[in-house]
Amino acid sequence: MRKEGEHLLYRGKRAFNFRPLLFLACAFGLGIAAACAFGVHGLWLALALAAAAALLPLCFPSGRKKPAGVLLFALVLGVACAAGSLACGMRLSRFEAYPAPQGELTVVGTLEEVGRTEKTTSLTFGDLLFYTPEGEAVASAARIRVYAYGGADLPLGARIAFDAEVTAYDSLSYGRVNASYIIEDVRYTAFASRGDFRVLQEGAPGIFEAANAYLQDILFDNMEEENAALAFALLTGNSGWMDGDVLQNFRYGGIAHIFAVSGMNFAIVYAALIFVCKKLRLRPWLYVPLIAAVLILYAGVCGFAPSAVRALAMCLVLMLMEAGGFAYDRVTSVSAAFLAVLLIHPLYLFSVGFQLSVAAAAGIIVLAAPLSRLLCRIRFPKGASDALGVAVSAQAAAFPILIDCFGYTSGFGLVLNLVFVPLVSAAYGVLFVFALLACILPFAAGVLLFIPEYLLRVCIFPVLALDFRFWLIGGFTFGGCMLLWYLICLFLSGKVNLRPLPRALACLLLGGALVAGMCLTNLPVGYDAAFTLIADYGGQALLVRHEGGVSLVASGRPSSDFLEKLCLREGVDRFAEVIFLAPAYEVNAALPILLQYAEADVLYVAEEADFSPALFRTVEVRAEGGGFPFGGGEAAFLNEETLYWDFGGARVLISMGEAPERLPQCDLLIAQGESEALAACAPALEAYFGKAEGKPSVYASGDLQIGRKGGIITIKGGP
Repeated sequence: MRKEGEHLLYRGKRAFNFRPLLFLACAFGLGIAAACAFGVHGLWLALALAAAAALLPLCFPSGRKKPAGVLLFALVLGVACAAGSLACGMRLSRFEAYPAPQGELTVVGTLEEVGRTEKTTSLTFGDLLFYTPEGEAVASAARIRVYAYGGADLPLGARIAFDAEVTAYDSLSYGRVNASYIIEDVRYTAFASRGDFRVLQEGAPGIFEAANAYLQDILFDNMEEENAALAFALLTGNSGWMDGDVLQNFRYGGIAHIFAVSGMNFAIVYAALIFVCKKLRLRPWLYVPLIAAVLILYAGVCGFAPSAVRALAMCLVLMLMEAGGFAYDRVTSVSAAFLAVLLIHPLYLFSVGFQLSVAAAAGIIVLAAPLSRLLCRIRFPKGASDALGVAVSAQAAAFPILIDCFGYTSGFGLVLNLVFVPLVSAAYGVLFVFALLACILPFAAGVLLFIPEYLLRVCIFPVLALDFRFWLIGGFTFGGCMLLWYLICLFLSGKVNLRPLPRALACLLLGGALVAGMCLTNLPVGYDAAFTLIADYGGQALLVRHEGGVSLVASGRPSSDFLEKLCLREGVDRFAEVIFLAPAYEVNAALPILLQYAEADVLYVAEEADFSPALFRTVEVRAEGGGFPFGGGEAAFLNEETLYWDFGGARVLISMGEAPERLPQCDLLIAQGESEALAACAPALEAYFGKAEGKPSVYASGDLQIGRKGGIITIKGGP
């Protein structure tokens, strides 16, 4: 029975516990998001937020409202939102203001970082000078990332020159913010070979780069290469030296996060350091700066990755609160860490690693305790309930981000995170201590690293022995429905003090909205038929779903990462028909990459293409010179890179390269970019994979869904 003075909807004195730092962090993050979405108009959101925050008196118990204080805090929230918007706008403007020379250039720069990908060595240069073929010099304070085939044994800190085809990144592309490039100040990219580099002047690396290189040498000189690559990835977050198939199995198992230096790593290091300091009875004024210096050095060795920066901020907040005698509050701590990281660089908000770190931490705070209590009620042991509650809450919070960013998540991840991660955490603690001793005593490194190497072998054996691809969950995306998912989690957690009936009604309404939103996002609702344009830096593709299956039209040589993400995100493991609009030699290279991730029944090639069907016995290859069935309609090659397709009566022209001189008229033109030759076909609608001012573009908006309803074609997702 409701007591006198109690609210009809919620228990106690207020609907939720008010935490100022949480609201400030959210306001600052909202300002950053508004700046990316609306540009300078995002500042208007600060005014709207301040006005909405004036309703905060509802959070206070009756008779104790303080309108003046609430209005003042509303003003503070508005200022925080405006500050976030301005900080983000300044970072984006600075990145876009860098000169953008492109094409064949001679580049001179200082080598600052060396990394690895599966097939190349990545080299990052700063303090750049670009020389055009005409001899004009352009200086830039940004950095360039060069992918070198065949490796490149170059000294850090050296001044190096090379010739390459340079491309400039934009701050926004393919419907998303290029957060990692902006954070790292990488404005340019290029590809080169080992022989293209010329060392002009020797130099010395920075302290963090030198420490990273020294640790790498110690590990690889005293451990087997495979184990050294694993140990280096665990310690620094750099998994580039690991075998691609091994790393992929960790991803499919949902445990690749162990290679992102984050809370687990810093918690172990911090716990070890605080244990030693307290055993030595050091005063807080002495051990706080000492531990902070060690943690900052460790984050620097890890390249100040977003997850490392968040974990560093969290550890520093915890240490300062404990040293100052303040009660530790997890929500306030995560909020402080969130705000501190965004103050360092606002674009961390769009970094996947940072999003996953914050989501997992917030999920554990919000959901772990109620889940654990629920499991205890159904007679689970207390220890198992706590472990399962933490694992499930972290997985639930990270689930939408994993699906939208990578296209899949692991259905086996919960089990592996419960069993495997604690083992790896223990092995990591041993590895860190012995690796540190090996760096201090390099003459004894072989002996010191024997134990952690053996532990790592034992820990990873089950992961290497099993194939987790079968357990992947994908084939859909959340989009804006992600907010509904998190609201449902919040209402289920009990953090909002609603009574049972209002809480149940809120969850039912939110659940219905989530189902409806997911259907609208993932299904061609309202169309007789539809297809999707998908693109990234790794390639371009057109995906058609029809009664006969799924058909694919792709550009020349899509990257392995692009095709893997496409297949997993779209939930496709078999294509009924495949077309690569490219010369025969590129088709010959692209098809084996596709077959790693999905089967293909038929490959169509142009009749004039010099392509050997005998190379692929599992795929039927048809050379077509006239019309042929494709995607539920009829299609015909105009040349190797141009396709004419009848989409239910709508004439669609698809050009992935050089088009023939004479083109038929069409209702819809799909191309990589605008050109006068393509404009001659007088399309009623246009859609582009690359840049196109004022026209629907995958580059500007992300994936485009093109549908047909009653003979009328519309483009969903464009401007």
